This record gives sequence, C-alpha cells and structure tokens, in this order.
Amino acid sequence: MSGSITGLSQYNTDASPHRDWRDSLNDWDWLGTSTKSAVEGRELVDGKIKANILDRVFGNSDEELTNQYYKNRAKEIEAGVGGDLLAEGRSIKVTDSDKVIRKKAKDLVDTNLAIAELRATGGYEGSLTELKDRPASEIYALVGPARRKGIELDDAANPATKRAIAATAEANKRYNDNVSWQKSRAEIEDGRIALDRERMWADKKEGRLNRAQEMRMNAENNAMQLQLEYSRLSQADATRSQDRKDKAIMALLGGLGNLGAGFTV
Repeated sequence: MSGSITGLSQYNTDASPHRDWRDSLNDWDWLGTSTKSAVEGRELVDGKIKANILDRVFGNSDEELTNQYYKNRAKEIEAGVGGDLLAEGRSIKVTDSDKVIRKKAKDLVDTNLAIAELRATGGYEGSLTELKDRPASEIYALVGPARRKGIELDDAANPATKRAIAATAEANKRYNDNVSWQKSRAEIEDGRIALDRERMWADKKEGRLNRAQEMRMNAENNAMQLQLEYSRLSQADATRSQDRKDKAIMALLGGLGNLGAGFTV
C-alpha cells in the first residue's frame, strides 16, 4: 500500500475563489504567463508565493501561485526524496522540507532494521506489523528479551536446557507441595483447635451436670437425715412418756400394797 502526500487540499481550497476566465487563457501559456510558468524558480516568502504586478495582470493571485507551487512540490517529493517513504506506505506533508523527509526516511530505515533484528531472534511473540510506526529505539529494547526467549525455544532439545527446565519444574512442584502441606497443616490445626474447644465445652457441661447431681443427692441425703432425726426425737419422746406412765403405775401399785398391809395388821 503506497503512502500519500497530504495537505494539498488546503491550498486548492484557498485558490479556488481567485480563479476566473483569465486562468483558462493562461492554460495555453502563449506568453509564459500561466500559473505553472509563473512559479518556476521562485521561493516562498512567509509561506506564500507573492504575486507581482505582472502576475496580477494575468490573473495569478498569491493563493493560486502558492497552490501551484505545492502541486509542483508534491511531484518533486514523489519522484525524489520521498519516494521510499511513499513506497513503504508512509504519508508525507507537502510542506515538509527535504531535511525533514530525509530524517523520516532514515528513521524508517532504522525501524525496518530493528524489526528485522527482532524477527531474527525468533522469540518475539507480538505482531511485527504493529511496530512499523514505532521508533527504532523502542524496538531495539524488545530485542534482548526476545533473543533470550528465542534461545530457550531453540535449545529445547539441549540436555542442559532440559535439565534447567526440569529443575525449574521440580522447584515449582516443591513450592506447590509446600503450599499444599502448609494449607493442610493449617486445616488440621484449625480442626484440632475446634475439637479442643468442643471437648472443653463438653467437660464444662459435664462438670455442671455432675455438680447439679451432687447438689441434688446432698439435698436428698440431708432431707433423709433430717427425717431420721425427727423420727429419733419422736421415738425418744414416746419412750420418755411411757417411762413416766410406768413409773406412775408402779408408784400407784406400791401405794396400794402399803395400804393392804395396813389393813392386814
């Protein structure tokens, strides 16, 4: 895809209002007064070709002369200094100087060389086409990492590379195993802590139940002891009452015996 020369439309637009019937006559260039002839060998002044008195007589304004100048300049760029850039699909401003165009052409060469070097590494995984508009310095910064990547890919069958890859894989495996072990240990520890907490809660619950059972048994025992004490006291009272009755009867019987003996005498 070829590039293009940009910026001409502006000058054509500026010149259009100044064209009249004299321009049609000047196209024949009978007296060397056409716009094309009038701009030959002339230089820009403040960005324009200034029309002189003769130019104005034949209908050549500043805008028409400047427009023609840049038309000629576009052809010069295309046929000369800008040819390589255009062939590479790059655009050039019609107002660019030869110095600017040469700088762009050099940058393009440097960029293409950098892309070629990057391609040669065999390790760049991005799109090389997307790099064509980037400075060569940015592309060269990608060469080192891409070269290392390319070496890795090229040396895949090398025993040393295989050992290095195997060692890396083993190190990764040990790391992953260690992570898994640490996670497992953490889960076991969490389970142990939860079990201890549950056991402590059960022990506390059992202790509370035992204390309640003991208090109940003590209460029942105290009640029984109190009942026995009441029974003993009641029995003691009954015994003392019977003793008093027996003593009274014996005293009565003794008195009656004494009374019978008195009558016998």
